[in-house]
Amino acid sequence: MQHTDTTEQISTLIERFYTKDIACENTLSSLMECVRPAIRKRLQDKHITGEDLEDLYIEAIERLL
Repeated sequence: MQHTDTTEQISTLIERFYTKDIACENTLSSLMECVRPAIRKRLQDKHITGEDLEDLYIEAIERLL
């Protein structure tokens, strides 16, 4: 159930980001915090750590947007 809630939250945040419904900086920050645990877990499952993990996390966020 939490996956669906998170997916809906992400969709809402992305929509707000692109429509500028709320301040873009706040929306982007909220979006990043929402997806950060899932992206980090996925990367760690692939044994990616340290600076590589952070670099790939940032790249994933950029691709998401």
